[in-house]
Amino acid sequence: MRIHQKFMVFFVVVLCAMGAISWYLYSSGKATSEQYDDILDRFLVLNEISQHTSEAGRHFEQYLLLQTEPQLDALRESQEALEQSRTLFTIIMPEEHDSSLYKNYYHMLAYFNHEMNAAVITQRNQETGMHLLHRDEAEKVASWLNDTTLQLINAELHDYHDMHAAALEERESQLTLALNGAGILFLSSIVFTYFMSKRILRPVRKLIHQSNEISAGNFTVEDIQVTNDEVGVLSATFNQMKHNLQQLIGEMKERARLERIVKDNEIEQVQTLRLLKEMELKSLQNQMNPHFLFNTLNTTAKMAYVEGAGGTSKLIVAISKLLRYNLKPIESRVTLAEELEHIQKYADIQRARFGERVSVEVDIRTDRLDLRLPVLTLQPLIENAFIHGLDPLEEGGSIYITAEDTEMGVAVTVRDTGIGMSEEAVERAAYADSGSTAPNGHLTGIGLVNVQKRLQLLFDQPDLVSIESEPGSGTAVTLFIPMEPKGVIRDETPHAAGGR
Repeated sequence: MRIHQKFMVFFVVVLCAMGAISWYLYSSGKATSEQYDDILDRFLVLNEISQHTSEAGRHFEQYLLLQTEPQLDALRESQEALEQSRTLFTIIMPEEHDSSLYKNYYHMLAYFNHEMNAAVITQRNQETGMHLLHRDEAEKVASWLNDTTLQLINAELHDYHDMHAAALEERESQLTLALNGAGILFLSSIVFTYFMSKRILRPVRKLIHQSNEISAGNFTVEDIQVTNDEVGVLSATFNQMKHNLQQLIGEMKERARLERIVKDNEIEQVQTLRLLKEMELKSLQNQMNPHFLFNTLNTTAKMAYVEGAGGTSKLIVAISKLLRYNLKPIESRVTLAEELEHIQKYADIQRARFGERVSVEVDIRTDRLDLRLPVLTLQPLIENAFIHGLDPLEEGGSIYITAEDTEMGVAVTVRDTGIGMSEEAVERAAYADSGSTAPNGHLTGIGLVNVQKRLQLLFDQPDLVSIESEPGSGTAVTLFIPMEPKGVIRDETPHAAGGR
């Protein structure tokens, strides 16, 4: 639990405890106050009944003596006031008192008014005997009401005395409860504050100690215990920072060691490269001059022509030109016309091999033959068509070479009617990059991946090679040659060509 959550829980508990104690004190005080109010109300009502009874008796006597209308009106007012007090008496009287006494008292109040009215009526009617009887009865009831009122007042005083004593005792207990509650909450606050400060300061002291150790270069100190609160987050972050710093220092030491090794290796490589240059020079001195090979092939072609073997002569010339073209620097750039002429020579040589099994059709529908592209870009396409597409078929097939304009440049497509490829075979259609051994039957080691990379290097655009193929339906490979090269492959120059 987080630190602020712990404080919140503690404060909520303290506030709830204080609220409970305050509510209990308030409820007890309210109940006592209500009891005082009830007793006071009963005193007032009994006092009013006593006064109204005396006034009614006095006005009753005066009316009997004087028999005037003002005295009769005063009597009626006293009787109405007594009746109102009688109504209040039924409201304020507690249920726990003697019900028979209170009922008798309540009915005797009404009987008192009744007898006074009867005495007044019999006097007017000059019924002396009944008048005396009702008058005597009214006086007896008045005397009983006065005695009973005093008795009820004494009972209320007794109840008030008992209640006051109980209220004092309850007040003492409430005061004790309040003091004890305040003391318990105060001690709980002190204990909670002590443990919380200890829980917070202990990891902080450890953080300070480990910070001093790390600043002195000692990273072997043990990790700080992680708790489930804000200090725990700080401890975990500090531990992670310590490990990261230790790892960084270790990496820096390892990097320094590797840099020393690299420098030593660079010195050795310089010495090795010097030896390799010397060996390469000796090896080149022992190689056959390419011009000697071309001259030999030309001489053989002339001899074949003189001897009447015209086809053989043309084939040898084509081979000579093909070899001369393949000896160009791989980073050179040539025109599209040169590439198309080169693959036609390659097709002528392959037709001599396959005979009538293979037909090659070339359809040039563009005037942009001066576009420049890397040397030996198209030869891998027609090589794949002959070797992988048509060679496995006994009946042979056809190869269609087309070049047509597009919005961005020229699209060159080499399509065969060979065995085709599955989707998995299309994924594996590219051969090794330049510099690796040429696949069986290939003149160079340049595959489709190499072609695409060289085109991307020159034109700085992706997706310049497209392959479409299905098993049994042949394969079509399309190269998209943009108008503007942006790369770093250099142009073929006469100087570069003459170096062979």
